[in-house]
Amino acid sequence: MNVQETDEFITLARAENIEIAIDAYHTAEVNAPGISKLAGLKLISQQWGIVISEMMAIGDSMNDYWMIKNVGLGIAINNGQDQIKAIAKDITSNVEEGGVAKMIEKYILNSKK
Repeated sequence: MNVQETDEFITLARAENIEIAIDAYHTAEVNAPGISKLAGLKLISQQWGIVISEMMAIGDSMNDYWMIKNVGLGIAINNGQDQIKAIAKDITSNVEEGGVAKMIEKYILNSKK
């Protein structure tokens, strides 16, 4: 698709609070206002009484940016986009190498011992 951050329609859409994430392949993921992974975590937070700062989230693309940036423990996948790795508090191996399981063991299971 070859979408760039500087494309006019990206700027116009974001001015209307439409979330657009551009991935490493320059494809745009467009969400309606208020729809995002972070919005989903906020709903879970309210429903289950878990504060966002006590959540862990793992991601690799720009559609994970606000989620990774706003949880207590944001983790990037090592083959993810550089912008995600730059804001993550830790970086793990990819899914095929058990990256998610490694972070659950490191931060959740080991903390209960």
